[in-house]
Amino acid sequence: MNEGIVAKLKDDGIFKSVSFVRPIDKGIDSKNYLILADKKRYILKIYSSENVEEVKYELEILHKLCSDNKFKKYFPTVKEGIFYINKKPSIILEYFQGRTLSTKDINLSTVGRIATIQAQMHRFMSDYAPVHKKFRFLIFDFTFINFFQNKGGTLVNNIVKKEIYFLEQESKRVKNFNLRKTIIHEDLNEDNIIINNKD
Repeated sequence: MNEGIVAKLKDDGIFKSVSFVRPIDKGIDSKNYLILADKKRYILKIYSSENVEEVKYELEILHKLCSDNKFKKYFPTVKEGIFYINKKPSIILEYFQGRTLSTKDINLSTVGRIATIQAQMHRFMSDYAPVHKKFRFLIFDFTFINFFQNKGGTLVNNIVKKEIYFLEQESKRVKNFNLRKTIIHEDLNEDNIIINNKD
């Protein structure tokens, strides 16, 4: 399979050279690979579903978020839009250096930062209606909060309660807009949050 991916990336002219392709994890709707190509790292997502509309929706959201200087440092830019590997829609994203969130990151500053960025993101996207998912509703995703509550003690739970309150207030404010709304992220968890030393 990996040899076929390498050949496809070269044959389509996406990269001049591909040093390796390594599976890294399997998402809810895609298989993800780490690629070293043209001396840079990238992430290849091959979607298990052949529903191209879902992929187009994800790309629209990424393009919108990355169009703003405040958010583009938090989201990967798209190197290559939709192309097909074994008849499955695929995309290539820039690689983010860092590590996934863990229990050692649990503190007021980190939880607050995650909640603040998420609330700002929802506010920024509140009047945005993507072409491919016009009728989705905006939601606040609290799944990452469960991670903190399950791993932490009384202090952590008190911190999390404050952040839940903050997000709920933001959610109410955003939902008061009489505008079309969209889901931003339905799978926000420790594996989808990258920690680095830059921010």
